[in-house]
This record gives sequence, structure tokens and C-alpha cells, in this order.
Amino acid sequence: MPVDLAYQAVFQSASDAILILSEDGRAIDCNPAALALYRCSREEIIGTTPNEWSPECQPDGRRSDAAVAEILAGVMRGEVMRFEWTNRRRDGTLIEVAVTISLFMSGEEPGFVTLVRDISLAKVAERALAESEQRFRGLFEKAPLAYQSLDMAANILEVNDAWLDLMGGLRRDDVTGSSITDFLTEKSLPTLAVNFPKFQEQGHIEGPVFELRRPDGGIRTVSINGRIGRDAAGNSVRTHCILTDISERRRAEDDLRELNRHLEERIEQRTRDLELAKNAAEADEHFMQRLIDAIPGQVAYVNRDLRFEFANKAYREWFGRRAEEMKGIHLRDLLGEELFHKSLPFVQTALRGEAISFLRTAPESDGNATYLRAEYVPDIAGDQVLGIFGLFSDITELKAAQIQL
Repeated sequence: MPVDLAYQAVFQSASDAILILSEDGRAIDCNPAALALYRCSREEIIGTTPNEWSPECQPDGRRSDAAVAEILAGVMRGEVMRFEWTNRRRDGTLIEVAVTISLFMSGEEPGFVTLVRDISLAKVAERALAESEQRFRGLFEKAPLAYQSLDMAANILEVNDAWLDLMGGLRRDDVTGSSITDFLTEKSLPTLAVNFPKFQEQGHIEGPVFELRRPDGGIRTVSINGRIGRDAAGNSVRTHCILTDISERRRAEDDLRELNRHLEERIEQRTRDLELAKNAAEADEHFMQRLIDAIPGQVAYVNRDLRFEFANKAYREWFGRRAEEMKGIHLRDLLGEELFHKSLPFVQTALRGEAISFLRTAPESDGNATYLRAEYVPDIAGDQVLGIFGLFSDITELKAAQIQL
């Protein structure tokens, strides 16, 4: 599959809303997730500005139009802006979202790439947790997500068991009262110096990355999301932060960046070759297969006859098949009769041109279950469905955490 089609497929099948804005802040493109989020048609969103999808004022009292202008000005200076926002759907209902805006260049024309994620449910859960902090103290101690609380001088007030496990089994007495800097690598100290004052000023922090140094010398890379706790007078007294271990993801991202760099070099070389040869058919099928194999989730594609045209390495390993065994095999023959008939309603929905997602479970020999989030996305050309993209991600650990919570 050509690279531009692969990128377009990712854009169209992304679960987060993506809007492309022109230099003057007007929407010039969006993906299906954006239409679902704002509950509108494409015609209703193209040509509009963020102000038209926002209430007059944000919950903190800022006027939305003034805040939008300030944010876009920051992006034009080269900053990647990440923030929480209140949006208004076409029917007038308000939703809380997390927004990331970055600059991109189309030729010499600047524009903005806007990613929007609905966090309404997460915010409701967050507020409920804050109101019940003392009541659920036992849950806090045994929660599967690492938690830490610092005072305004960055000294550790409290951590939970998951934090201690993340740090290699430290004892709480070895941690409480120490500065967080005692557990950071030198590389992360400037990040703390820049972000901690902002955290105290803004009252929240989303996504900065730190490296924690364990007593055994191991390094764990974590992403921080947190809020400032205040006393009755409104004074900042402590932080409440969740640490997400992204060590493996960061290594995968590094590998992917290297792959992208190599891909860009190959594309440049390929373009030169095609210009000389005047033959656009010299696509590197094997290279594209390696690119697809590098995707950590499971990806497959079947044509309208439900026969496989490609599947990435993760998908083939799940079924214990080699690449040459997958080509042309019918979906029924791969899944077996029982699983095929369970999947058939979702397949038929995709063949009608509708994207669909669902949760699939697979029993293991130890009695546990593997949870897969599955998405079927139709491959549409004109008014014809050519086939189905299947996207699968293992959410067993997330499901286990949800069940425990």
C-alpha cells in the first residue's frame, strides 16, 4: 500500500478527533472521529473556528475567544500547546476535552493540527475520587497506578504501593520526606525545574516525561498527570500525581522514529529513482510490509471476499501463521467456524461502509482472559467498499486495572 494511503487510513481510523485548521483558524479538514465527537456533519464543521464550538467563557472565567487567540499565537511561535478545554456540541451540550495543537507547513502556508480527546468521563471520575479521598484510602494504597504527592518544595509527602513497586520495591520510610530530585536522573532535573513552577501556577500538569532512577541502577521513564491540592483558603499545599510507566512505549517510539527516519531516506531515494525511471509502479512492497510489521498492535486487511491481502507480524504471531500462509486465506479458515460466526455481524457492518469497534475476549489456559479492542474500518473508494482494515489492541492490563478499581 502506498505511504500516502497508509497515512490517510490512520487519519480516517484514528479514535481521537483530528481537525486541520488554516492559518486564520478555520477548519479545512477533519476525520470521522471529529464528526462523532461534535455530533455534526462534515459540512457543518468545515469553515468554522474553535470559537464556534466553545462556550463564551471557560470554567476558569477566561473568555474562549481570547484564550483561543493566545493559544494559536503560542503555536505560531513553535510551541506545542496541550490543555484542557470545554467544547460545545452542535446540539448545545458541553463536553470536557484534552486538546493538543501543533504547527504544520503545507508548502509555505502554515496551519494547525488539532487533536481532541473527550475526557468528560475521566473528569467526572477525577472529581469523584477527589471528593472520596479519605473514604477510599485502602483503594489508594493498592491501586494499580503509581501515585505520588509532593509539597510545594518538591519533597515527597506520600506514595502508594504501585509507586514503590515501580521503583524496585523501596520502603515507604525510605521515600517519605525525601526530595523527588533524589530519585530523578540528571537528565530530568531541568525538566522538573521548568515544569514544577508552571504546575504550581496553573494548578494542573499533563504529560511531562521524567526518568526515575531505581536503587539497582535501572531507569524507568514515566509520564506525569496531576493536580494541585489546595486548603480551605485556596492556598496550594500539595500535588496529586499519577505516574504512567512508558518505558517500553518510549523504546518503541525510539524504534519507530528510527524507522521513520529510515523511511524518509528510502522515500527520498525512491522518489529520485521514480523520477529517473518514470515508472511509479516500482513500489517497495517488502519495505511496506516491514513498516506494517513495526506497528505494535495487530493490523490486517481482507478484501470484499474476506480473503487476507496482508497482516502484520503481531497479527500473524497471534494466530501462529507465517506471512506466506496468510496471503489469500479466507477469514473463516483462519478464525474457525465458531469465532467466524461471532465476528460476522461486525464484518457485515464494515462491508456496508460503517466503521465499528467492539471488545473481544479470548480465554487462556490458566483461566484468565485476554481482552482485545477490535476496530473494523471499511476501505472505501468512491461509493464502493473494497475491503476491511482490522485494528486490534491488547487492553488486558487496562481492563484488569478497571476491574480492580
